[in-house]
Amino acid sequence: MADHYFSSRPKAVSARRAIAMRVRGLDVSLMTDAGVFSRNRLDYGTRLLIEAMDLPEEGDVLDLGCGYGPIGIAAALLRPRLRVVMTDVNERAVELAKENARRLRLHRVEVLLSDGFECLEGRMFDRILTNPPVRAGKKVVYRLVEEAARHLRPGGQFWAVVQKKQGADSFKRELERRFSAVEDVARGAGFRVYCSTVD
Repeated sequence: MADHYFSSRPKAVSARRAIAMRVRGLDVSLMTDAGVFSRNRLDYGTRLLIEAMDLPEEGDVLDLGCGYGPIGIAAALLRPRLRVVMTDVNERAVELAKENARRLRLHRVEVLLSDGFECLEGRMFDRILTNPPVRAGKKVVYRLVEEAARHLRPGGQFWAVVQKKQGADSFKRELERRFSAVEDVARGAGFRVYCSTVD
């Protein structure tokens, strides 16, 4: 497989830098690096998801495929009583997410190296949030959708953002196969944010 942000061990030469995340009233600095998704700035799709996501005051939230951590960190800052788990298959991304959570003193955040849900067997969540790795292919992405549906508590929600030109319509059909309700909650610059609910 080519060296992508969903590679477990990126070969790209490290080039660490800090970027600003200004979204939803938050203004924080996050460390990024070569070999992780959207290393130079908070990408539009992730921003749209953070702006749209509806979070409970407390409970368990998973940032699936967290990269350097913007979605999970935003959730933890917006709702301090949440227990937030962040996972990624990319070792460099996981180390960055750990560092960013530590620097922001987010003690209710747990960051794990995991291919999808392999390290989360038996764990259940109230929200699962993701900007899925669409370049990894439909087989990978649809596996994550299926696994997400099985790791949500009754009434739990799976929030995902996908670009229309990268298969948002077929992604929505897959969501409709797995979830009892699917809502198109936000749009912008060709991106769609979907909220899918389990019974």
